[in-house]
Amino acid sequence: MRRKNYTFKYNEYMLERIMKSPYILNSERKEKDILKLTLKGKSCSQIADIIGYSERTIQSRRKDIYNKTLQFM
Repeated sequence: MRRKNYTFKYNEYMLERIMKSPYILNSERKEKDILKLTLKGKSCSQIADIIGYSERTIQSRRKDIYNKTLQFM
């Protein structure tokens, strides 16, 4: 099975807007934390270790974040 590589490229204004909005990313699912760590260059396994979720959960959340924020890139 081939995994898709999700790349997150926002300008500074859009990233700030995404992070401040309570409607775009779900803080209960730690999507903001996952996005911050992804933008810092962390891998899914590193993020999983930091947040305490499984690597598969992080992969799934990254896909969800990508789909939610695609219009802002």
